[in-house]
Amino acid sequence: MSANGVISYSVSPVLPSNQARGDVSYFDLLMDPGQTQTVQVNMNNAGSKTAKIEVSVVSAKTNVNGIVQYTPNKIKADQSLKYNLENLVSAPKIVTLAPGASTTIDVNVAMPNVALSGQIAGALNFKQLDQAKTTDGKGFAVNNAYQYAVALLMQQNTTTLAPSLHLHKVSATQLNNRNVITANLQNSRAGYLNNMSVHANVTGKTVKGVHYHLDKAMMQMAPNTNFDLPIPVSNQGSLNQGQYSKPLQAGKYHLTMTVYGQKDSNGKYMDTVAGKQVHYDYRWTFARDFTVSAKHAGDLNKRDVTINHQNNWWWIILVLVLILLWWFFIIWKRRKKDQDEEVPTQD
Repeated sequence: MSANGVISYSVSPVLPSNQARGDVSYFDLLMDPGQTQTVQVNMNNAGSKTAKIEVSVVSAKTNVNGIVQYTPNKIKADQSLKYNLENLVSAPKIVTLAPGASTTIDVNVAMPNVALSGQIAGALNFKQLDQAKTTDGKGFAVNNAYQYAVALLMQQNTTTLAPSLHLHKVSATQLNNRNVITANLQNSRAGYLNNMSVHANVTGKTVKGVHYHLDKAMMQMAPNTNFDLPIPVSNQGSLNQGQYSKPLQAGKYHLTMTVYGQKDSNGKYMDTVAGKQVHYDYRWTFARDFTVSAKHAGDLNKRDVTINHQNNWWWIILVLVLILLWWFFIIWKRRKKDQDEEVPTQD
């Protein structure tokens, strides 16, 4: 990292002759069952200081934004993933480059010794460990964590494997301290789900007048991955004064969802995206009932930064005042009754 904030080192893959596709700039290896291979990556330090670079192997995941993530993360591997790239590829852990120096590292790749369809997907990740901290305009220190990711795909043939999409758990939770309904979507096949377009609607079954919806296109899922698709309940952007979210209500809800995938001008399924008709090869429809308990809704609402909690205090105070007034009324009635009973009768 140079003083002006530009990355001082670079990496570039040395593409071998057994690339499955010749028009890509990453490793796209076509291998036989049981085959081992060494591929190489060129590394260069154009900076004026020594660079210590950490190299890691990452299995491709899908994050909550519907984007394939090739950088280190805490996303759990999907149950459908039989062969994890992290167990099949090895590379040097640390590479140290003197100022102006270049080197080439070897990366060892091993294809499982079984017949496989589809792709095993991931990446080589490069992160400088001694990156300098800079300051923002307010004088706060900023840790610049710039990284390179070189995708690495492995396959035994070039046949495209169709994705298979499943809906699993639907529940209420939070994203960035805002209430959302999440629908867990799983691609259980060893093929990418590209150009993913989703239309989701949540309506109340016992909660009247509630409707949450999401229309989102241009997403992608990695092979054998899952992610929690967030359907907004609260305002997700920055809040202007007076723009508060309504609390999530307890009760029974119903989710309907349609998902399209893989743009194809000859595809038999059609969707409207940004006002234009788009044809797709795949379409899935889902429906699911789910319940939000009163306790869970209350816990989420307390932590939601977009709900006007000050108004809630006024309601609480009003309820307490009404309870006190009722209590005083009961006491007054009882005392009045006792006083009436104590009045002596005259013959």
